[in-house]
Amino acid sequence: MEKYKKLASLLTILVFIDCTATIAWVASGLAYEVNPAMSFLISKSYLLFAVVKLIGSFLSILLIYYFRTKLKFLVYRAFTGINIIYFLVCVYHLMAFLFCVFYFKTIY
Repeated sequence: MEKYKKLASLLTILVFIDCTATIAWVASGLAYEVNPAMSFLISKSYLLFAVVKLIGSFLSILLIYYFRTKLKFLVYRAFTGINIIYFLVCVYHLMAFLFCVFYFKTIY
C-alpha cells in the first residue's frame, strides 16, 4: 500500500507544478492553455483556474486511490501512467523555462 501513497503524493506535486507553471506562462503571454475548458477558466481568473484544476485533480487522485484494494493492478498502472504523463509535462515546462532564460540572456 505504501507504493500507492508515494505515487499519489508524486502526482499531487506534479499537478501543482503544472498548475503553477501554466499560470506563469499564460500570465507572461508566452503560452496559452490548450484545453478549451481550462482555457476559458484561465481567461476569467487565474485563481478560478487553479481552484478548479487542483480540486478536480485531487478528487480524481482520491478516486483512483480509493479503488487501490479492489483493482490493485489497474490502479497501479493508472497511477504510473498518469505520473509519467505529468512528469513529461513538467519536463516540458522546465525546458521552456531554460530556453527562455538562455534565449533572453543571449539577446540582452
